[in-house]
Amino acid sequence: MLLALSGHYDEAAEAVLEGMPLARQAGARRYLTAMLYSLAMARLAQGKEDEAQAHLDEAAALVQQTGNSFFGAIVWSGIARAAKGYDQARRALAQGEAFLREPCLSHCHLNFYQGAIDVSLDARAWDEALRYAAALERYVSAEPLPWATLMIERARALAAVGSGNKSAALFADLRRIRSEIERAGIRSALPNVELALAAA
Repeated sequence: MLLALSGHYDEAAEAVLEGMPLARQAGARRYLTAMLYSLAMARLAQGKEDEAQAHLDEAAALVQQTGNSFFGAIVWSGIARAAKGYDQARRALAQGEAFLREPCLSHCHLNFYQGAIDVSLDARAWDEALRYAAALERYVSAEPLPWATLMIERARALAAVGSGNKSAALFADLRRIRSEIERAGIRSALPNVELALAAA
């Protein structure tokens, strides 16, 4: 997951493909789910949509077997990312949000909201991107995380640009966000920022 987050998609796929047979042999279905999701995100970034969808289908089937608490919401954020259109993506995100209302581990909230923000930004659904950013902010409010703060700032800046704000101050802030993303090594979060800055 960290390799995919940092934009090292080939290395992420290699690591997962090495680990998946071990997870299958051990019957570690929850960890296999996480590996399938990570592989799907790498394949999406590589333009291999059909392969990504197959991995997500298997991950969703495993979630049905093992329960939603470990990885359910994350899988559905992945399904939303792989969706053919925004209506399909919204239905997947609604399912993921429903899982968040059940008991689940913290990484489900963090990863789901990141995925939901990106799906919304890609669809130019600026209000939804802001809603998910606000939800992430509420979730970490008792213990703010630098990663979450950066993703929230990124979402709000990109939504502002998308909504028509072309101020110099906003683009200066977006350049700061780009620098922080690069310094943190979160290269998967850069493409939308680069596109927005190119339009400055």
